[in-house]
Amino acid sequence: MLDRMNKNKVLCLKSSGLDFLTIIKIKYYMMFKKDYKLAFDMRFVKNIRENFLQFIKKCSQKNKISLFNLNSEIMALMNIRNYNKYVCIYADESDFCQNTRVIVNRQFRVF
Repeated sequence: MLDRMNKNKVLCLKSSGLDFLTIIKIKYYMMFKKDYKLAFDMRFVKNIRENFLQFIKKCSQKNKISLFNLNSEIMALMNIRNYNKYVCIYADESDFCQNTRVIVNRQFRVF
């Protein structure tokens, strides 16, 4: 994980899959960053597991979490399973920092 310093806190997740150990590291980091707007840069993440989705749901009750640079499969999964209501999804980091162009209400069709 890489922490880029700016007015918001951005965690660049470097693992291709978000496993249990990565989630524990994120939780530990979040204990000390409660007053910041936190976002996860998901550009290197290829797949996610159920425990990451549950983590997002649980943390969204206490912290405002945002995601950006999602690949199409993860974005479709989050929308189909309605986890997009727990986080703000942005196209890239500049949209997150400027708080513009939140991706909402995407329409997906399953073939």
